[in-house]
Amino acid sequence: MQREQNIGSYFDQALNAFEPWARVNNVMIDNMQKTINFQLEAMQRYSHLGTEQLKLANGSRDIGDAQHYGDLFSTWVDQMMSDFRTMADLSTEFRDELNQAFSEAGSQVAHQVEDLSNHINEASKQVVDKAIDKASEAAENEAEATKEATASAASKSAESGRSATSRSSAESSSSRQGKSRA
Repeated sequence: MQREQNIGSYFDQALNAFEPWARVNNVMIDNMQKTINFQLEAMQRYSHLGTEQLKLANGSRDIGDAQHYGDLFSTWVDQMMSDFRTMADLSTEFRDELNQAFSEAGSQVAHQVEDLSNHINEASKQVVDKAIDKASEAAENEAEATKEATASAASKSAESGRSATSRSSAESSSSRQGKSRA
């Protein structure tokens, strides 16, 4: 059960780890989409302006048509300048959004690393506490076994001391009886 919870926790952490980078990818994709749409619109405008210029150039018959052609060319230049400014604004917007996304990603990654570090420290503490408990239990069992062995050895020693004393007493009594008979 604990193992399944840990696996679920690790899976959630992995998903959360990729979340900031998904935001960065979304910013990049949104910018590409805006840029492509803008470029398609610009191509359509330039195509229309180019077609108008060709029609005008083809039908130019007098100085008034040439002046109108110059005005159309001036409109084209103005449109290009406006498009360059718009592209610069899109680039600036993209840079700002990307900086913000990277900043958020960095702070979120730092927070995730801190959470992971805390989780590892807690798990390590639990492992160390369990090891200390088991070592203490083993030491207590060893101390108890040593006491039992010491008590057993002492009782055997006492028994053997009594047996030796009994034999000595019996031998002494036998020898005294043997001397008195003699």
